[in-house]
Amino acid sequence: MLTYRNIKLICSYIFNLNIKSQVGSLPKILKHIRTFNKLTQLELSEKLNISRSYISQIEKGIKNPTNETLQKYSEVFDIPLSVIYLFAENLDNKGFKNKAKKLLTKSSLNLLDWISK
Repeated sequence: MLTYRNIKLICSYIFNLNIKSQVGSLPKILKHIRTFNKLTQLELSEKLNISRSYISQIEKGIKNPTNETLQKYSEVFDIPLSVIYLFAENLDNKGFKNKAKKLLTKSSLNLLDWISK
């Protein structure tokens, strides 16, 4: 489901996230989701019912999250798992970012135009 919070997260990612990858994209996306929601690793560990050290290892790329853990992220943050994978796969793809920026800009302008009527 695309909620206001999800759209805000996507916009934040597209317009503000400039991270150089060394350990893969999924850890960076999961960390961005956590920090965007202003949660510490400890707070998130309580919500996901996993250890804080496991979250730290995931975010550093030391360990890979299980499918169950990714599903928990999806549920806790109300972000479809497919969206998490989409951004993880395209984190360093400039063409994807540019297309997404154009689409969001056009959609935002259409929304503002609709609101003003």
